[in-house]
Amino acid sequence: MAPRAPWPALALALLVGAPAGAQVLSPGPLATPHADIDSDDDCMKCHTRGEGVPDRLCRDCHTLIDQRIAQRRGYHGRAIGGRTCADCHKDHRGRGAALIRWPGGRPERFSHVLTGYRLDGAHAEVGCRDCHTRARITEPEAREIDGTWLGLPDTCGECHHSDDPHDGEFAGRACTECHGQVRWSELDRFDHDRARFPLVGQHAEVACGDCHTQPRYTGTATECVDCHQSPHPAEARFGADCASCHTARGWQRVIYPRADHRFFPLEGGHALDDCGACHGEKGNAAPSPACGRCHEDVHDDRFGARCQSCHDIVDWRNVRRDAFDHSRTAFPLKGLHVAVTCDDCHPRGKLKPIAHDRCLDCHADPHEGEVGADCEGCHVEQGFRPATWPIAKHTTFALGGAHRATACDDCHRIEDAWRFRKGVVECHECHEDRHGGQFGERACTTCHVDTHWRPASAFDHAAVWALEGQHAEAACGHCHAGGRYAETPRACDDCHGGPHLGQFAATSPRLDCADCHTPAGWSGTYDHTRAWPLDGAHADAECDACHKEVAVADGRMTVRWRLGFTDCARCHSSPHRGSDAGGDR
Repeated sequence: MAPRAPWPALALALLVGAPAGAQVLSPGPLATPHADIDSDDDCMKCHTRGEGVPDRLCRDCHTLIDQRIAQRRGYHGRAIGGRTCADCHKDHRGRGAALIRWPGGRPERFSHVLTGYRLDGAHAEVGCRDCHTRARITEPEAREIDGTWLGLPDTCGECHHSDDPHDGEFAGRACTECHGQVRWSELDRFDHDRARFPLVGQHAEVACGDCHTQPRYTGTATECVDCHQSPHPAEARFGADCASCHTARGWQRVIYPRADHRFFPLEGGHALDDCGACHGEKGNAAPSPACGRCHEDVHDDRFGARCQSCHDIVDWRNVRRDAFDHSRTAFPLKGLHVAVTCDDCHPRGKLKPIAHDRCLDCHADPHEGEVGADCEGCHVEQGFRPATWPIAKHTTFALGGAHRATACDDCHRIEDAWRFRKGVVECHECHEDRHGGQFGERACTTCHVDTHWRPASAFDHAAVWALEGQHAEAACGHCHAGGRYAETPRACDDCHGGPHLGQFAATSPRLDCADCHTPAGWSGTYDHTRAWPLDGAHADAECDACHKEVAVADGRMTVRWRLGFTDCARCHSSPHRGSDAGGDR
């Protein structure tokens, strides 16, 4: 048996022996739409190592499909699920092979609802290519693709614009608001009740062309007189509002509502069922609304012709409170008096003069004579409360600051009775002493103002103990704990203690806190020349280089400020030890 040729050599022989332009590695010719990339050099336009045929390479070429997938519209953007392009579009099956696999092998078997546009009515009976033609494509990019199914519009007007019988009357509105997809002539979706003129009664039986004669549908007249001639003469003064008496159910059926009777309310004895009793047999008379035209004036014109000012239409003997003008009497009704019933002042219909010069003629005095009889000085007819006593007249105790906002009840309501005390001038007469008598007879106004209790803005701390430096920033409670202000300690160690454990008191010279410290800060004010001048390198040394923290006998820690020595050897070791005048040898 002849020796087997090595694989690289065999592959080379195949490549060398292959005719120019032929595919050696392809499993078969590409379909006609991809014929322009059917060579071994073009494989990587669709294939990648390790991924096979990834969708991203397909979408790089098929940009219209890529846009629809990104926008989630159309068949590819809605219905493909997790499938890849290669799952549906198989290639390498020869030039005549189809890249689109239709259900049952026919596009008519495809479920159009998957595209997002359901084919209903007459659309369901149209052949696929009757709609999918180059002439109907609205996307310029799709129009350049032969045989494409993309780019059709989804609105009626874009396909049927040449069939519009309305000549643009409804431009901008969808045809489906009125028309279905079965027959154009049937308005199976139009609801006339949603129009400006709902069809009710006999109007529902009128043919469309009787009103829309042009044909024109927008701007159609809707007033009764636009179509019907009024049978009423002008002298009847019924106006053009036919609907106030008639309905679309029939011209002869008068349903004029009593509440809308323009000239005279049909109430009480006037609630007649027979319109002809006032308007005549033919309903064209316009009677006068004056009472005297029908009724005899029993007052012989003493009160004028407006009988309704006092009487109602139910019973002549009833006087109408809401119609009677009490301002024409000696006592006009104002404020709460308006709501008072007539019987409260006129018992049993008493109309003779009633005492009304003073409030106390009718009202009991709640103040029991304490403030006199001039009620109007504090109260008005709009209500007993609040009182209208002006603050400017509150001279016994001037109302300033927070006192101006205090309710009258807080001071003048005592044991559920109104009392108007006089002579209250001191704070403690109304307010509890929150200081527990610390300040004796001193007036509250020494520290406080009537605008607010806190802070004590009237108090001058400098007159007692000046607040300087950080003391000026300290909260009051830091020094006056528990609300204690009198006899507050003022020595430094009373508040700050003795952090130096008596160093400056037990040895001379004795120093006070103020000799080293100021209210501005704890450190930085001591004059070191008083103890030992800091010269040379000593001037740059840190304090803790010489003054160490040490423990005293009881274990407490403190910084040792008084060293008790000034010789160099106590801090520095001698560099000259172990050498003579001649130096080291």
